Amino acid sequence: VSFRLATESHLRDLMLNTMLIGVTEFFRDASAFEHLRRTALPELVQRSGAVRVLSAGCSDGAEWYSLAMCLTEQGAHGGAAFMGIDCRPQAIQAAEGGWFSASAVQAIPRQWRHRFLTPAAGGYQVKEALRASITWKVVDVCDFTQAAARFDLIACRNLTIYLDRHAG
Repeated sequence: VSFRLATESHLRDLMLNTMLIGVTEFFRDASAFEHLRRTALPELVQRSGAVRVLSAGCSDGAEWYSLAMCLTEQGAHGGAAFMGIDCRPQAIQAAEGGWFSASAVQAIPRQWRHRFLTPAAGGYQVKEALRASITWKVVDVCDFTQAAARFDLIACRNLTIYLDRHAG
């Protein structure tokens, strides 16, 4: 079985999409985002200027887009480096497309929906300017550890439940 998973990418993708939770939504855990908006992000933008942010285990991008909206509101967009990674190709494809159902975007403040989203196909699509500001990569976070030192902020919401404390 392990040989087939290693050599047949469609089986590996099927396994990952079956086993991983992939729970995400815009502004999930509102109090955490409120803290980011009011305290952490303004300090980070003021200190760093061109902020570099990584979302590890970004799933379909909803929470990463939430964070990118907050960063843009703080003025971090110019010169910022935004990256989202996930080990699931389907998740990255969805994140890159930036399309979400009408019910999925209800947690986005109304004025931000107008600023960052465009109505599309019965739902909404994240506007091109914000989508283009984020680099998306299919990568195993354990293979990405060397590059992580280049980021000012690393968001990893549900990722930690999958990590082995002995993994190096």
